[in-house]
Amino acid sequence: MPFKTMKSIVLFLILNLKITGCIALDSEVISDPVTTAIPSEPIAPTSIPSQQGGGDDIFPTVSLDECNDGALWAGSITTQEKIEQFNMTMVDDNNGIALHYTLVEQNISVIANDTLLEMTMPRLCEVGGSVKIDSNVTLLSVSFPKFVSMGGLLSFQHNQSLESILLPELVSVSFGAAVINNDSLDVVSMPQLTTVYDFFVVNFNNALHTLVVSSLETVGGDLQIADNGLLESISLPNLRSVGLEDNASFSDISIKITQDPMLVSIALPNLETVRNAIDVLTDNPILNECDLGFYQARCM
Repeated sequence: MPFKTMKSIVLFLILNLKITGCIALDSEVISDPVTTAIPSEPIAPTSIPSQQGGGDDIFPTVSLDECNDGALWAGSITTQEKIEQFNMTMVDDNNGIALHYTLVEQNISVIANDTLLEMTMPRLCEVGGSVKIDSNVTLLSVSFPKFVSMGGLLSFQHNQSLESILLPELVSVSFGAAVINNDSLDVVSMPQLTTVYDFFVVNFNNALHTLVVSSLETVGGDLQIADNGLLESISLPNLRSVGLEDNASFSDISIKITQDPMLVSIALPNLETVRNAIDVLTDNPILNECDLGFYQARCM
């Protein structure tokens, strides 16, 4: 079959939602990505960098060994359909269509799906816009093992069954990152994350035991880690600056680590520069180890 004919058939299937997983192109640019306010000391939303594109071209791939060998999805990926597994390397076994993507030009949104159990994107390397995984009541795990960078908001909010978020290669987020109100969340692991250009918020995750962001060096806006009922330690050994990005969102408190009832230790030993106030003392009843680098006095 000629390539153009095969390509037309694939596009027809996708645009008519006949692929298992119900993935639809959505070329709308998200100009105001924070759709749920950051609770307690809200941060005013700002616009993410504009994204171009939204076309419907799909480029097949042969080699998937490296990120630049993969295919571009020229638009956004959104689904609110009833699916149990979201895996971008093999969307439809029944029709024999394998969609391999390493780059999504705009946004990925998986919102309000009440049957989704697992979200895996083993080849994804880069997203030009935002990644929003919100309000999926049955979702248990999210894993993007090769995901390196993104140009918008990273959001995991109101996923009440979500247990783990694993982004082992993520290095930078060009807007903010929000992990909020995930009642069953046990592990958040982003060990290579170095830069978040706006806010970094981990709030109201009642079961959170493990937060791994050990490479984080810069948060352009506010840093909040609050109301996480089971979190015992916070270690950010490489964090040096918070709140220095002029175009980021700010509140009066640049670092807020509060109301974590099981928190025993806070370690930010290399902290050098913070725009506004620091609060690590409010309602942390058993905190007994605190290192804030240059701002050690704020532990008293």
